[in-house]
Amino acid sequence: MIDRLTKEGLIGLNKSLALPLVPQRIAVISSPTAAGYGDFFEHLDRNPYGYSFSHVLFPALMQGAGAEDSIIAAIRKVGLKKDLFDLLVIIRGGGQQLIFIALTVTALPLKLQGCLYLLSPGSPRKG
Repeated sequence: MIDRLTKEGLIGLNKSLALPLVPQRIAVISSPTAAGYGDFFEHLDRNPYGYSFSHVLFPALMQGAGAEDSIIAAIRKVGLKKDLFDLLVIIRGGGQQLIFIALTVTALPLKLQGCLYLLSPGSPRKG
């Protein structure tokens, strides 16, 4: 998948998008019951600088049958309102790493291009 995304010029595409110094308007794709969803905003709320953040949840299935279609549908919904957000965060909490592989080796990464700025847990932005 990485080779395909590189050949199609999609790797690093998000680096061309302007990101505010402190992005505060966050679109979130997650399951509302995902442990990572609550953890993410607990950390934001307890930030040492006192910044406030707003977020809108776009619910999606994050694992199992239908997860890819559900996430793609949520991305499209965010895309319709992308001017309201500084960035898009996709949160999937818990589970086994093998389940997440379905999201990384299929067409899902191709659907992310140009939507917003994507932060991926475990893959900090460089540059």
